[in-house]
Amino acid sequence: MDRISSLPDELLRRILVSLHSTRAAARTSLLSRRWRHLWTDLPEIVLGSDDAAPQPALFIDLVDAALAASSTTRPLPRLEIVMPSSSYISSGIASSWLRFAAQHVAGTIDIRLPAQDQPYLDNISPVELPACDRATSITIVYGRWWRWHPCLYPLPGKSFAALTRLTLHHTRMEAWDLETLVSSRCPRLQILELRSISFAFARRPLSLRSGSLVSLFFYVRGTLRLDIDAPRLEELEVSCDVETHIISAPKLTEVKRRREDSLALNCITSASLIKLTN
Repeated sequence: MDRISSLPDELLRRILVSLHSTRAAARTSLLSRRWRHLWTDLPEIVLGSDDAAPQPALFIDLVDAALAASSTTRPLPRLEIVMPSSSYISSGIASSWLRFAAQHVAGTIDIRLPAQDQPYLDNISPVELPACDRATSITIVYGRWWRWHPCLYPLPGKSFAALTRLTLHHTRMEAWDLETLVSSRCPRLQILELRSISFAFARRPLSLRSGSLVSLFFYVRGTLRLDIDAPRLEELEVSCDVETHIISAPKLTEVKRRREDSLALNCITSASLIKLTN
């Protein structure tokens, strides 16, 4: 006798969520008619490299099918897609996943894409990051930055009203887009992590102004000077590539840097203590 199938829907959904895999949850639809559509109403979509098929291209089909089947009657608290390193994905497909996230996720967006097999090119179409009004945390990790350089273009007039954490790894973007995103479209942003980022054009100064930012991890190539106006900033990590930092952050107590011999640091702040650690 199948006693599990007789449990209430809510308990069955908890069982499926505990699998931490949308693909595994979908497979339960084969058990009986009772399970057939339960997985489409889960509060999260999680697809990792462990879910990859022998043919890497099929992983994209798996993701597209999961997004299409997912119930859109209520917001998703979590969307996580971790592509296997051997996969290939176009910027158009990646952008379509982010559009789905912008429309349906009220919580965490975590998308990790593989390196492309193309050399450094300027004419690769950008991956577009649409406004995600209800997302609280966004993580986008690309493959090796020297192989693929998508740009992130926040749409004019849109905002990330609920966003408190933004993490971007291994991508290329325009400095103006980063300034606009942080300074005027993320009113609640507290943690900003930028690693292996490079600017699309020549080295230039960068100005980040935020009334909510608490922690900044800044590893961005091509930054001539970093100007920070962040009254709540307490933690700052910067790469040696940045030549000068002009800091206006009265609560800042600690600055971490990688190599002291290649970094000039100018502090303009009313903080009682500035602790420099390598």
